[in-house]
Amino acid sequence: MITKQQVTENLIIETGIKMITEMGYANATIAGICAKVGIGRSTFYNYFNGKEELVAAYYGRLSSYSPERMAWIFSAEHVSERIIRTHLALYSDLENNRKSELYALRIKHFIDKPANSNLKLTEQIEKILVPMITEAQKKGEVLNSSEAESLCRTAVTIQWGNILLWCISKENYNRVMELRKALEDLYNIREDLRSDELYL
Repeated sequence: MITKQQVTENLIIETGIKMITEMGYANATIAGICAKVGIGRSTFYNYFNGKEELVAAYYGRLSSYSPERMAWIFSAEHVSERIIRTHLALYSDLENNRKSELYALRIKHFIDKPANSNLKLTEQIEKILVPMITEAQKKGEVLNSSEAESLCRTAVTIQWGNILLWCISKENYNRVMELRKALEDLYNIREDLRSDELYL
């Protein structure tokens, strides 16, 4: 059962992210968020230390694979495509997940206050990917013969670098297509199994 505190926290996050997305981070004030939600500043600070923490909480809620994402991943005919979709699924959530300003704040939060959420997400990805990579190698769909764990760690590093380039470019970088190409090259996916598919 959802508690009143969870309802309030969700409302603050949803309202804050909507205002930041529409107005920009600097223009969306805590006072404005509080007014929109109908709470006092002290209530806001019961949940978050500031807007940066609010943004981190928003991304924390997205840091798991939903049943819809898992269904999309495993609906791919070839294991090699399931591997790529596992990476792309992290980019295919809400439109807010595609705002470079918000992602840059998330990265800053990770740097300033290293959190377990990033490590947990990496562990979750590895649990899904490593068996897939091994299977795809056995089937001759992934031609890179490096150990699956090593390939997976390298792929996750490429994914974070891809996000960083996108943030630096202020969204003038097709991160999804570039990530797909980089991953297909890293895994050395068989040429006839490569694709241009981007989102679910």
